[in-house]
Amino acid sequence: MERVDVAVVGAGLAGLSCAYTLAKAGLEVLVVERGDYPGSKNVTGGRLYLNPVRQYLPEICHGAPFERYVVREQLTMLSDDSSVTIELRPDAYSKEPYHSYTLLRPTFDRWFAERASAEGAAIVSKYKVEGLLREDGKIAGIRSEGEDIAANVVVAADGAMSFIAE
Repeated sequence: MERVDVAVVGAGLAGLSCAYTLAKAGLEVLVVERGDYPGSKNVTGGRLYLNPVRQYLPEICHGAPFERYVVREQLTMLSDDSSVTIELRPDAYSKEPYHSYTLLRPTFDRWFAERASAEGAAIVSKYKVEGLLREDGKIAGIRSEGEDIAANVVVAADGAMSFIAE
């Protein structure tokens, strides 16, 4: 049976961030994704706030496939018969380093998977985890279609409806 330091289940932002960071630190990392490719299940865009991420991934802005940086925000409060909108347009939003960007998740996730792979993480798509391996009352790896992969650590990054976390 193959053994890795870390098995990451899910190749979204959380799983890829984990894999990138750990692979960069020299650990043997396997990322498994049930979709056709990292980001294939994310059909929308989104917004990435960079300030919380910069300390862990300072190079994330270099070459990332962002759509555009955000220069203003609007907050709208509604009641049954009225609304009020507050617009924020701080000068800092229009200068580098930018605070946040819009992005298309399938494009960004694929790009980020390439970065994690370049650091040494192995990324396997179309791999649905069917269960966890247990040894002496502890999680010891993952199982899919009868194939067992032992891992010192299993990270459940398979989304809000996580089968693994159950």
